[in-house]
Amino acid sequence: MPNTPIKSKLYNWLFFACTVLPPALVLIANWIARETHGLAQSFWYALAAALATVPPGWAFLRHRKDRAEQERERIAERERQQALLAPVITYMGDCIVEPHEAPTKVAQIHERLTPLLADNLTGDVRVAYYLYDRKNERLKRVAVSGGQNGLPNEFGKDSREFGELMDAMKEKGRKSPVYTEDILDRDANLTVTLGGGYRSSIVSGAFAGAELKGILFIEAPNPGELSRDKVSEYYVWVYAALYGTSSALLPHFPVLPEQPSGERSGDGSPSKG
Repeated sequence: MPNTPIKSKLYNWLFFACTVLPPALVLIANWIARETHGLAQSFWYALAAALATVPPGWAFLRHRKDRAEQERERIAERERQQALLAPVITYMGDCIVEPHEAPTKVAQIHERLTPLLADNLTGDVRVAYYLYDRKNERLKRVAVSGGQNGLPNEFGKDSREFGELMDAMKEKGRKSPVYTEDILDRDANLTVTLGGGYRSSIVSGAFAGAELKGILFIEAPNPGELSRDKVSEYYVWVYAALYGTSSALLPHFPVLPEQPSGERSGDGSPSKG
């Protein structure tokens, strides 16, 4: 609930009374105490001591309140993540018991995972997933969130990008995302980019067992924006595994079903599924 003007004004007064006023009042109380004797002097010294505890007391209470608010936000975010990921498991189950529904359900899984991953990362991040067509040796884009302009629809087997990506997947292994802090660096781990001026990237193979099912791209405009310190390998691997496992439920490389509007089925929104 947003703060009303009355609440904001009250908070400002409390902040002033608990942080700015006490030090000045302590000085005044001590000055008065030096001019008095007996019980009166004891009273003013006691008042000065009490006033001196107000600022740290205020800071402690604010810290506890902030911690409580952070905990509520953390729980709310966890519940939101669970609500968004739960349908993914349901869709996987649907693919197993109703194989004819697999292309539609897998498309919905990919379109749910992609914006969810993009939203969980800070900055202007773009996420794209390319399905690996082993028969025709190509990578076909099936889901994207953020910065869609100019993204290639596929990487063919004769392209430099396809060769570099396949070599990286063999070299790094299925549990090791490839981090590139700047694709323009001479020592860059990967020089493959999806375009649009994005400079840093994380590229991870989406495996089912030991079999490559696709490649997950995470890109950001600024160099160093997607370092290991900011995005952990395990976090990337979990999403890549979800992509890979769901892709393995397809009986063969599909033409994903399209809606009348021309968009692939499944909108990935939190309200559906």
